[in-house]
Amino acid sequence: MTRTTRVASSIAASHRWLQRAVTGLLAPLLALGCGEDSARQAPPSDEPAVCRNSFPAPTLLAEPAHTPTAATDGLLLYELQLRSANACDPLLGTPEQRQACAAKPAPEVRYLATDSSCAALADLERIRLGTIDDLLEPTDDPTLGITLRYISEQVGANAVWLMPPFPNNRSEQLPEPCDNIGSPYAVTDYFHLDPGLSRACISDPSACDPNAIVEPLVDQAAALDLRLFLDVAFNHFGRNYRFYDVDAAPPEPGLTEEQRWDFEATFDTALLTPSLLTAASLNGSGSGIAQAASDLALRCPELPQEQRLSAVALWRWLTPAERASFDCSANTLERLAPSFYAGADPARPSTGPSDTYSGPWRDVRFLFHHAGQGSDRAASIRLREYLFRILNFWTARGISGFRLDHATDEANGLSPEVWRYLIAKTRFYAERRGQRPPIFLAEEFSDPDGMASVADLLTEGYLFDATARGRSIDGNGFAAMLSKTARFGGQARVLTHLENHDELRLTDGTGLDFDTGRVRWAAGLAAWSAPMLLAGQEWGESERLPFRRSSLLPGRFDPALMAEWQQRVASYRDYITHWRSPAGAPLRSRAMRAITSATSTQLLLVAKWDGAGNGLLLLHNLQRQTASGQFALPPDVAGQLGLDSCARYRLVSIRRDRELLSCRPASDFARAFTLLMPAGEERWLARFEPCDP
Repeated sequence: MTRTTRVASSIAASHRWLQRAVTGLLAPLLALGCGEDSARQAPPSDEPAVCRNSFPAPTLLAEPAHTPTAATDGLLLYELQLRSANACDPLLGTPEQRQACAAKPAPEVRYLATDSSCAALADLERIRLGTIDDLLEPTDDPTLGITLRYISEQVGANAVWLMPPFPNNRSEQLPEPCDNIGSPYAVTDYFHLDPGLSRACISDPSACDPNAIVEPLVDQAAALDLRLFLDVAFNHFGRNYRFYDVDAAPPEPGLTEEQRWDFEATFDTALLTPSLLTAASLNGSGSGIAQAASDLALRCPELPQEQRLSAVALWRWLTPAERASFDCSANTLERLAPSFYAGADPARPSTGPSDTYSGPWRDVRFLFHHAGQGSDRAASIRLREYLFRILNFWTARGISGFRLDHATDEANGLSPEVWRYLIAKTRFYAERRGQRPPIFLAEEFSDPDGMASVADLLTEGYLFDATARGRSIDGNGFAAMLSKTARFGGQARVLTHLENHDELRLTDGTGLDFDTGRVRWAAGLAAWSAPMLLAGQEWGESERLPFRRSSLLPGRFDPALMAEWQQRVASYRDYITHWRSPAGAPLRSRAMRAITSATSTQLLLVAKWDGAGNGLLLLHNLQRQTASGQFALPPDVAGQLGLDSCARYRLVSIRRDRELLSCRPASDFARAFTLLMPAGEERWLARFEPCDP
């Protein structure tokens, strides 16, 4: 063989090897976009090649049997404690703030507990607490006050979650020596607002109706398109609960469960526009109140006038045996009708003050909710009907949502079935009034799956996962956490929040600062959720809310924070505004896939779509430092985003209108692509745009 022949033979061999190598390299791509069943079929010799899309067609998610009310779409809550949100200290802040604080109409707080002392009482009692009237002030400047206008116009929230605004136990068995105002969750009367939250009652306690402030509150909230949520804790009442009722006949005790569920048959027009029993009602002829007053007068002829209204209201609900043993010297529910409460054995109702379930909180008494049998069942049904009256009373006055504290618990919580009844009956009467159905948010620990089939929103662990207190969490961990928010399959949304009244602030012990904390909060907007902010989070409040004692938001009086509050609040509002807008609809859809990167744990990629081929990608930079990550879209996700494996696309920033990735085959996105996010940027919102071959 000549040298020329050997060279030619070598070139031919190399060519054959190159053909095999190229074919081998292209095989995965051909399988992805050009296989026999998907993309490219071998055409007849006289026809051009035809590419078939190998990505699955977009599909809609199946609708669950129970779905949240439509009003939860785009719902964003702002939680506040009325006493602290607008509290001030005349020694704190600018001269103008100090002067305004000194002139502020505020309740005088006296330390009432008898079993302990607090060395800081002088400092606590100098604080001038907030009122509902403060929410109605015509300002959107938080340095002047946290108002409904500020919440709506500056923050951009559309629902206000009010921690319990009712009278509460302030004197007996308080948890800490310095708890000078008691826990708002130790409620002693669910039918009246705390008089200390009304300026009218502060100025003239002897002649005021604390509920008179509700109408202007509801009216202004409606004008600003804000929903109002009340916080209720129905697994317990505060010690020394006083029984009040509406001017309607008590429910018939002999009804079967089937009859009770027939709301049409048991419909009571008095519950359609419920008004409270008053002293004047005692002489009326309706709802058996005059007869009850007469019977009670025979039993307790010397009953003090200040106890008479509450006692008559309760008398109508008592069994003959309870009336026979009625203690005329008592004025609290736990002594007058102990079967409303759980006994030492929580599966049985209490028989008296010494027979009580000892739960973890000293300032409350736990209610009896077990279904039981016989008289036990009658006791649980009676309590259920009373709790309905509370929800119905406030719904009729324009309250459009409720947060259910400690909703279920084997020992002392209600069951999902009881909540199903309460929610259904409350909504039945709301519909009869022409009202929107109230929204129910469950603080859930015991039976989240059961409550997901009943409530609209659940607090399902997002706070603890996202702040990662005491441990680290990266992009991969965050992806798993976001995926978990879909666990209820569309039955209930998850509350995505990083702060609440029970927990530390998000920058406390987490390694996060204001900016990185905001990134993690914004990542929750990708979940099928109802986001929430705790008052002060939007400007970086660092002090925890000690809501059992006189407290304030010190950030409102901090010159450093005041100088930049507008920029900080605007950074949250920017996310909120887009998320709530029509353009943000894909963000609010239930369909989502969090995609991890093998090369970066700092970046979090989330795909969102609506089932009609409309989709987008979100890239979050959890540390706000320069980071590069390689990603690949699973074929099913690429299909849900509307991509065609035979087409070419570029990735474009939606809000900044810039190209993030240049034009390339869709198969490249399914195989591998790299995203580089520079330091200081925290989130990209992007879509795929078709481009020329």
